[in-house]
Amino acid sequence: MKWFETGCLAAVLVVVAACTSTGETQVSRTVASFVGQPRDAAIARLGRPNKVIIENGETESYWLKVDVETYAGLSNRREVKTVDGQARVSETEGMKIKEHRRDCIIKITANAASTIKTSEIIGNPANCETLLNRPAS
Repeated sequence: MKWFETGCLAAVLVVVAACTSTGETQVSRTVASFVGQPRDAAIARLGRPNKVIIENGETESYWLKVDVETYAGLSNRREVKTVDGQARVSETEGMKIKEHRRDCIIKITANAASTIKTSEIIGNPANCETLLNRPAS
């Protein structure tokens, strides 16, 4: 029975990994597909950029998305003290407010004719999924 459980666990992990990498691949492909298109195509898909830098006729545009998930998590604290030459262990358990951040930055560089030369994701592509799936503004 142990082999069966191990096999099932391995199969589930493979499926989860495939789903995650598929999403990241799709996001990476979408961002890469902006190269050669007009800058307005990226704006239509991503909305207005958060930051624009114009230098020597070239335009660098940045789209930023930050998701912060706040949740209550268990906090375990273990203290080891030496009393009369013997180690004493005391443990306390409590709740602590924790945060999980998912940052995404998409950087697109366009030439003077507003044709996109480069497009890249700074950070983890999986964090950009909701940025690409939001309605255009």
